[in-house]
Amino acid sequence: MESLETSFATYMAKASPKQKKAQHIAQNNAALARAIIATWATAESAALYLLAHINTMYICEDTRAYKGDAEQQKHFIMQIYVDDPLAKTEINARRELLLHYLHVEGISAEEITLFSATRGMKQRKLYPEFVAHLQAGHTTLPAHAQKPTFVSADPLESKSHQDQQQLLECFKRAVCLSFAQLDDAASFLAHIEGAAMENTNFIDRRTTTGGENTREGKPPRPSYCVHLFVQETDIAPCIELMNLYGSTLQSSAYLIGFRLNSIMVHQSPAALAGKTAYPRLSQPVPLVPLDLSALRSKRLYALSHHKPNCINVSPYAS
Repeated sequence: MESLETSFATYMAKASPKQKKAQHIAQNNAALARAIIATWATAESAALYLLAHINTMYICEDTRAYKGDAEQQKHFIMQIYVDDPLAKTEINARRELLLHYLHVEGISAEEITLFSATRGMKQRKLYPEFVAHLQAGHTTLPAHAQKPTFVSADPLESKSHQDQQQLLECFKRAVCLSFAQLDDAASFLAHIEGAAMENTNFIDRRTTTGGENTREGKPPRPSYCVHLFVQETDIAPCIELMNLYGSTLQSSAYLIGFRLNSIMVHQSPAALAGKTAYPRLSQPVPLVPLDLSALRSKRLYALSHHKPNCINVSPYAS
């Protein structure tokens, strides 16, 4: 008995050009639905709303001239028609992320253009099953909705993980330069169960209007806050130690080309109990999973409320 894949290949080989085109359109429509579900993975209600308000989608060739292209190279544009202004605004806000997931799904569009559906176009629905599901009062995707087919990358192989590892190694070197005895530095590092580096200038480059962050149109130099996770009994000693050695750590970090502007001490969650961010005979171990947005929120809250566990070690700390 032949497999389903073989049967489908045989069917497509015998299909007429019209049947092949219809199958190709159906595959593209399904890929768009999966890409939208992936883009709004944390908000199923939003994904359902958007899918219910898409009237049609076309992929057409972009006839505009592109500098340096070979004559045979083609570019394609995806045109999406929606019948709701809110849906159009939401898709436009995440257009680039949606385009990324379309590429993951194998859709080679270079650009997404959005249009408002008018007249007879409003009566057409690209995904009538989602329209019926939304009209029934549901706020989550139906059980039969196709989820994205791709697999998330292993966090241990990601660029972010490697960057964190290098930054934590820089902090380790700064600690070794700051303490008079290496044994003291090793003892301090051994008590750190988890650590992460947050670039405090990541948002500033889009909100700052003056100073070194925007001079001559250049992006700001990265400046970091190190988040240290220790046992509850070690929090007070660690804060006291960082207040004592903070300026020295900042100077040592600067000598090795690393800008440290603040240190924040946290109580380790249960998942980190008994672990170490700095093994003696191997590279630092970054946090997995790593949520830099959550760490940034905690730092800004601690700064605004003058919490003692957030120590500024530089006059340029944000």
